[in-house]
Amino acid sequence: MQLSFDAADRLVELVQARRGPVPADEAARTLFALASAPTAIARSLLDDVVRGDARLAWRGPSVGLAHAPGSELPLERAAFAVFGTSVTPCHRALADARATAEILVALLGLAQERGVATVAELVEISAPRARRLHGRRSLRRPPPELTVAPLEAGATLEAVNGVALAA
Repeated sequence: MQLSFDAADRLVELVQARRGPVPADEAARTLFALASAPTAIARSLLDDVVRGDARLAWRGPSVGLAHAPGSELPLERAAFAVFGTSVTPCHRALADARATAEILVALLGLAQERGVATVAELVEISAPRARRLHGRRSLRRPPPELTVAPLEAGATLEAVNGVALAA
C-alpha cells in the first residue's frame, strides 16, 4: 500500500515537473526504472496508480493531473499567472521585453478566440470591472422629456409628470 502512495506522489511530481501530461511509456520508465516499456505494458503498470489517486487522470495515452493547478482560482484572487515563454530568465531589458511581447501575443490570441476583432473591443474586454459596470449602467435610451410649467401665486405642487412632489 505504501509503495502505491509513493508511486502516486512520484508520478504527480513528474507531471508537475514536465508542466503537463507525460506519455505512459515515459512515465513507467521513470517511475519503475525500466530500460524500455511498450505503451500497452506501461499503461497496465500505471493504471492502478492512476486510478487509486484522485490527483491523477488519463489524458489519452498520457498521464496528467486530474485538475489543472489554479483551475478553481478566480483571476481576481490570483497572485500570479505562469506563461511558458521561449525566453531564458536573465533579468535583462531585452530578454524581459521579448518575454513581455510573447505574453502579449498569447493574450491577443486568447482575446481573438473570444471574438475580439477591433482595438475598441480589446479595450472593452480588458477594462477593469468598475469601468465595465459603469459602462453598463449608462442609459440605453435618453431619459423622457420633463415638462416644466410656471406656478401661479399661492398654488401648490401635487404632481408633475406623474411624480408626487412635496412643498
